[in-house]
Amino acid sequence: MRTIIRKTLQKLFHIPKPKSLPLDGFDDEPGEMTWEKWQANAKQEFPVKYFLSETLPLLLAAHIFMPLEEFWYWIVSHTIRRYHWLDLRQPKRNKLGTTDHYRWGWIDEDRQMLFACFNILMAHMKCRNESPYHYHISVEGMENLKKHIDETSIEDGKQVLESQLEFLKEAFELVNYWVIERKAAGIRSSELLHDWHEHRAEDKRSGNTERWDKMRAADDVFEEAEEQALIRLMKIRTRLWT
Repeated sequence: MRTIIRKTLQKLFHIPKPKSLPLDGFDDEPGEMTWEKWQANAKQEFPVKYFLSETLPLLLAAHIFMPLEEFWYWIVSHTIRRYHWLDLRQPKRNKLGTTDHYRWGWIDEDRQMLFACFNILMAHMKCRNESPYHYHISVEGMENLKKHIDETSIEDGKQVLESQLEFLKEAFELVNYWVIERKAAGIRSSELLHDWHEHRAEDKRSGNTERWDKMRAADDVFEEAEEQALIRLMKIRTRLWT
């Protein structure tokens, strides 16, 4: 709407206007026409037309259209896009232990941080894989990037692409951990917990701690893997932009 009104006013109250001029102070030669000089001349020669075609559109934009656009953006951001929200929910199909069956309600801060970080990563991967301007986070996407690197002769360009490939590999491994490896390890921990719970009475009587030790060892490995994955994710966080 802003552009339509501006072009309409400029067409109705047309004044001679160049398509391209330098700004004052940007290598302009003495006596060379610049935008600032053109504006001063146009204001003096066509005061009314200049106001209607050049000044009025800016006033309308600043005091009417921009506030309306900002208000509409506020509505959309709070009702549809909700960029300022972090969705901690986990997929409904998730078969990991109860700690990952999160859809609503209270959870401890450590789980909030974990779900928030990896949900952001997964959202970025989805956005990136839907964008025509990025290499996809996939085996095929990385192979295409490797091919592009081999075909690039410019050294600076090759270094940039190699940096992208390094990021893709790390991101792909983290996605694989979150979606596959961690889920499998969680199911295994749940199975060990169930086995210990089923036999805890007889193990207590006999003094057998084998099931308990296996369960605790699996939990320690699981938690250490989570911590290391979070550390790796923090190291590539500055590359998560679209």
